[in-house]
Amino acid sequence: MKISNLPYYEKWFIYGIIIGVIIGIADLSLYYLNIFVIEHMILRNIIGVSLPHPGQSFYMNYWASFKKLLFLPIVIGVATFLSVIIALFMKTKEVGSDVAIRAFHRGLRIRFIEIPASILSSSMTIGLGGSAGREGPASHSGAGIGQTIIDLLGGTPEDRRIATAVGMGSAIGVIFKTPFAGSLLAAELLYKRDLEPNVIYPSLISSSIGYVIFSSITGFSPIFGTYSLPFNPERLPLYVLLGLIAGGMAILYPYLMFETKKFLDLRFKNIIEKALVGGIIAGLIAIFFPEVMGEGYGWLWYISNFNAVPSMFPLIIALFLLPLAKIIATSFTIGSGAKGGVFAPGIVIGGYTGLAVGYAFHLLFPSLVTTPMPFMIVGMLSTFGIAGSVPISVTMMVVEMTGGLQLLPAEMAALASAYLVARNSRGIFNEQPLNRQESPAHASEFSMPLLTKIKVSDAKISKIFVKPTDNIKKAIDLMNSLNLFSLPIVDELNNLHGIVRLTDIIKAKEDELVIKYSLPAPTYVRPNSSLYDAFDVMKSSRYAIVMENKKFLGILLLDDIVKTYKEFLDKNNKIE
Repeated sequence: MKISNLPYYEKWFIYGIIIGVIIGIADLSLYYLNIFVIEHMILRNIIGVSLPHPGQSFYMNYWASFKKLLFLPIVIGVATFLSVIIALFMKTKEVGSDVAIRAFHRGLRIRFIEIPASILSSSMTIGLGGSAGREGPASHSGAGIGQTIIDLLGGTPEDRRIATAVGMGSAIGVIFKTPFAGSLLAAELLYKRDLEPNVIYPSLISSSIGYVIFSSITGFSPIFGTYSLPFNPERLPLYVLLGLIAGGMAILYPYLMFETKKFLDLRFKNIIEKALVGGIIAGLIAIFFPEVMGEGYGWLWYISNFNAVPSMFPLIIALFLLPLAKIIATSFTIGSGAKGGVFAPGIVIGGYTGLAVGYAFHLLFPSLVTTPMPFMIVGMLSTFGIAGSVPISVTMMVVEMTGGLQLLPAEMAALASAYLVARNSRGIFNEQPLNRQESPAHASEFSMPLLTKIKVSDAKISKIFVKPTDNIKKAIDLMNSLNLFSLPIVDELNNLHGIVRLTDIIKAKEDELVIKYSLPAPTYVRPNSSLYDAFDVMKSSRYAIVMENKKFLGILLLDDIVKTYKEFLDKNNKIE
C-alpha cells in the first residue's frame, strides 16, 4: 500500500519521521559548513585571517587591533560576491523563507538543486561575516527536502504542499534548537494573521526527530543558555514601554531592508558590482560595530552580562546605536544579493534594542533593574514577533532558546504593546498573505462558497421513495433503515404525489396506504441546481427532492452532499 493512501495521521507519522531525519542531517551540514569549513579551515587556516569574536580578550584589545579590523570590508565584500556567484552558478536566484512560503501558497516546486545551493551560498555569506541568518537557507532547503521526499514516495500534490510547510518550519526549529516552536512556526509563518492547522501534527514529528539528530552532535543546551532569574512584577510597566519601542523597531527593520534593496537595485544594474558594494558597506559598519557580523547571538549574550561594547561612543550611546547598525548591515548584506536569512538578524536587532532599553532602565532604577538581560530576551520576542508576523511561535522559540518560562508575562505584555505600534506594518516577509482567504492554496474554499460551484448532478441521486399503493409498514421500515423522517410518494410514471412523514404515520395501522397521509411536497431542486440550493431546502429532512420536467428523479441525501463536497475540496486543493 502506498503511504499516500493511508489515513492522515498514519501517513504523516511516517512522512514526518523521514522528513525529520533528512532535515537533521541537512541542518548539521549547514551548521558545520558555516563554522568550521568556511570560517576556521578556509578563512583562518588557509588565508590566515581571523574574524572578531565576542570575548574579554577581544574587547580589551579592540583599539590595539583596530588596524586588523580594516580588512573586514574586503572580507565581507568577498563574502557577498562569492555568495552571489555560487547562487548564479547553481541557478538559485533567491534564498530564504519567502521561497518556501511562496511555494506553499502557489503550489510551486522547489528544484532539488536549490537545496545545496541555498546551503552553500548562505554559508559563504554567514561564515565570512555577512549579517544574515542560518534560518533562511534552513527553511529553503527544508521545504525542498519535504517536497523531494513526497515526490520520491509517490505522494499527492496536497501532500507536497503540506510537506513544504513542514520542512520549512521544522528546519528552522532544528537550527535554533527550538523543536516545539518550529512545529508552530510551520503553521504560523505562512500568514500574517492566520494559521495552517493541518501542518502542525507532522511538524511536531519532523521537528522532534530533526532536533534529536542535530543536537546529538551539537549539544542539547539552549542557544542562550538557561535564564534562571525570577520574574519581578514591579518591572512590568517597563516591559510594556520596551514593547512600544520594539514595535517601532519592527517597523523600521523591514522598511530599511526593502528601501536599501530598492536603492541598490536602481543604482547598480551589474549584480557583481552590487554584491561587492553592498558587502563592503556592511564591512565598514563592522569595523566600528563588529557585533553586527554573522547571526550575532554570541555578541548579544556576551554584552548582556554587562561586558562593554567597543566603540568610540559612550556605552549607552553605543548600545542604542547597535540595533540601527545591525539593521543597516543586514540591509546592505541581503540587499546586495547575498544569500541568507532575515529571521535571526531580526531576533538579534530586538535583543540589542532590549539591551539598550534595559541598560537605560538600570541607570535610572538600579535597584529595580539589576541586569539588562531580561529586557534583551523580551526585546527579541517583541521585535521580531511583530516584524515576522509570528508572535505565537517566536514566544515559544524565545522560551526554548533561553530555557525558562519566568519571563512569559513580561513577553506577552511587551508583545501586546508592540502590536499597538506596529499592527499595520508591512512585515519582513513579502509572500505572507493576510489569511487563508487570501491564499491561492485555499481559493476554492474562500473565493466563493464551494457548495455554490457544485451541481446537484455531480452528486449521487438516490431512487428512494414509496408508491401510493405501498402500506404504512413498508414506509416506516424504509424510513428507519435510512434514518429519515419522511419519504416522497411517487407513482410508476415518476409523478410526485407529495410526501409522507413518520410523525403522521407512526400510530397508523400497518396495512393502511401511505397516500392517505400524503402532504404537499416541499421545494425541490433540479439537476443543474447547486448543492448550496439543495442544502438550503433541507429544513426538517435529511434530503432534497430532485425533479426535472415535472418528473421525479430521486432524492439527494445530506450525507451525499457532504461526501461530494469533500471530494471537490480535495480535488481543488491539489495544486500542481
